[in-house]
Amino acid sequence: MSATFNDSDNKGTVVALQPKLSKKRAEEEHRWVVGKAELDRIAADIWPKVKSDKMRSAQGVSVKRPPLTYDARLALDEATANLWKISHAVAELKERSLKGFAHEARSRGADRPEHELLYQAIAQVADQRLEILRRRRTGKGVWYAIVGVIKWNGDHVGQSVARFHEKCEGKRSAVVAARKLLAEHASEFAENMTVEAEVLTDLEWQGRLREVED
Repeated sequence: MSATFNDSDNKGTVVALQPKLSKKRAEEEHRWVVGKAELDRIAADIWPKVKSDKMRSAQGVSVKRPPLTYDARLALDEATANLWKISHAVAELKERSLKGFAHEARSRGADRPEHELLYQAIAQVADQRLEILRRRRTGKGVWYAIVGVIKWNGDHVGQSVARFHEKCEGKRSAVVAARKLLAEHASEFAENMTVEAEVLTDLEWQGRLREVED
């Protein structure tokens, strides 16, 4: 990919040979040359003498999305209107309290079979929050160093225009990597642009990616 989309500047008197050599090696290794056998198959598919000559097309399999009726949308909106309260309540708890929260949620679910799945989901939210706090305390596990470039308008509203990240093993490595990324992209800073660094656990990073996609 680097060889194919190299955008090196060749306007000067010195021409870099490395990009051309890389592109040549990539073409020699990966370029597909159509041979006589392939050409014969293509010709047989376009002008088949018998039905068996024609290539079979592969049929993709995808799950058909069921229609969302007005009643279903209304019911879903009503059922999930206050879900934010769950994450908000869990976010306020410390490690010790989260353990008790998750255990009690599962116990109540066992006593109320009609709501057991909901109580299990609430307990899982607490479990994830507990794991995040544990990793923050120990610094172990997979972490991500992140540097974001934010553009601010006159109303002090920021818009993310670029994001750079690096996967690391442990919090200390992530902090070092974040400093490196911050130095590499410091030139992006301007009057209406800020460059901000942070480190996140992989669990938090996955949530951040989903927010960006949404």
